[in-house]
Amino acid sequence: MLKWLLCLLLVSCGMQESTHDLNAVADQKKRLTHGTQAYVEGQLLLVFSPSVTEQQARVRITDLGGSIIRYIPQQRFYQVQLANGLRAEDEMMKYQQLRGVESVGFNYKRRLR
Repeated sequence: MLKWLLCLLLVSCGMQESTHDLNAVADQKKRLTHGTQAYVEGQLLLVFSPSVTEQQARVRITDLGGSIIRYIPQQRFYQVQLANGLRAEDEMMKYQQLRGVESVGFNYKRRLR
């Protein structure tokens, strides 16, 4: 009888945890598809090819109205603030077409737990 109660207790705890996990996944999908954005609006992340100097990259970014928030030279990585009122989705194509850009992406939000 004790084994049966212990088994029942373990199964019910496991079910609550998996139900909680399923709810968390559903909530995350909702946030990504409705309302709350999963990335920082008005920012893009850029990586330039090694042939582009820092000065050239800065000029190209500012020519599109952007400003550099952060620059990491070892990775040729730029965190760019777009001009006021411009949306990352709308500006991504312009930045992808800049000469020497290897990649452009959204600045996704991450939560540390």
